Amino acid sequence: MYAHNDEDGHRAIQALKAAGIRPGQDVILVSIDGEKDALKAIIAGELGASVECTPRFADKVFESSPPTAGASRSRPRSSRGPAVRHPQRRRADWQRI
Repeated sequence: MYAHNDEDGHRAIQALKAAGIRPGQDVILVSIDGEKDALKAIIAGELGASVECTPRFADKVFESSPPTAGASRSRPRSSRGPAVRHPQRRRADWQRI
């Protein structure tokens, strides 16, 4: 089961329990945000995973990751507009979000 954020994940855990379903045993739940309560739920075995997705570390990940064979180091194009190739430009774009 997927929850779009940790708060929804927590509510899903409560709803599953109320329905007699054991989160982490009968169903695996994954959420997004990586909040402290989500980590507690993972430790308790009720949440399968919580994914933190933040642009704050993207430059470090992008610069430290090895290039794929034959691939360029530029960011792929998306439906949101042209690729942004300069690290300073990417950082400025993310700060506006």
